[in-house]
Amino acid sequence: MCSFPTLVDRSPSILTFLTSVPGLKQITEAFVRRTFFAQSVQFIGGDTAHECVPLLESLRAENKGTLFAYSIEVDEAEATGSGFKGSVSVYKQIRQEMIGSIDVAADFEDQRASGSSFAAGRRTWVAVKLSALLPDAQSLVNLSVYLTKAHPAWSAIAFPGYPRASDLDCLTSDQIKGVSPLIEQDIHDIKDLHSDLLVSSPTINAMMLSLMRQFNKLPDHSSSESTPVRPLIYATFQVYLRRNLEYLEQSLKDAKADNYALGVKLVRGTYHLHETIAHETATFGHNNTSLSISPDPHPPVWPTKPETDAC
Repeated sequence: MCSFPTLVDRSPSILTFLTSVPGLKQITEAFVRRTFFAQSVQFIGGDTAHECVPLLESLRAENKGTLFAYSIEVDEAEATGSGFKGSVSVYKQIRQEMIGSIDVAADFEDQRASGSSFAAGRRTWVAVKLSALLPDAQSLVNLSVYLTKAHPAWSAIAFPGYPRASDLDCLTSDQIKGVSPLIEQDIHDIKDLHSDLLVSSPTINAMMLSLMRQFNKLPDHSSSESTPVRPLIYATFQVYLRRNLEYLEQSLKDAKADNYALGVKLVRGTYHLHETIAHETATFGHNNTSLSISPDPHPPVWPTKPETDAC
């Protein structure tokens, strides 16, 4: 059925209707579980983190690690704060599910920690998508615009550049410097997220740097402690971004200088077409309709796959 584009495009509205009708809801869910879900068991382990534990067990028996990636499709208007709001906000539900996933992953590893060597490592991780954890993801964009304008030296590395340790100082500052769409509500929401979670925009880069500096700290060089420290926080490095190689080099330098473990999740990247179109739209003077905030003359992604592969 996935070979029919029209059906795929209309599937959200079809599923929304079918699951809103008593009786049809149960039939629809059973059908989806036995077709789409059954064909991708390693990608869809269950409705909840607890339901995924048997799959974690079987994968661990095959010496495979697991990445929890809580996936939930929501109405776009609701996710951006302009649609219908239920008794509990969508972003708060997602936050709680993320925290629950971390608890399940930690319990799973703790049960297997006794008697195992540290070299084997803990191999259950939780992916966190920051844009889903705010009342309005536009707050991240606004802070990214602010950071882009606050750093005239972004051009040293292709957009979105690299984060500075001082990037999040504005969250505790009494004044927003410079001209940007960043407002006090954005600062409140991002600050709340940062403190609540203790967890390819400049904002996300800055938050990952802040968290790695705090939670991936290595023992002091003078310490006699010999147990290696594995990163607790990992940042995603997208190879299809022009800045990736220089960003990795800069990140390694910063990690060595400040004595913390650099956690790297290396991926190719997904939104090549979207990034390219957004940049072209902005380049041709349609900034009011473009999602791009890059000041660079070139798009942030490599134009061809061979260039990405070479990186």
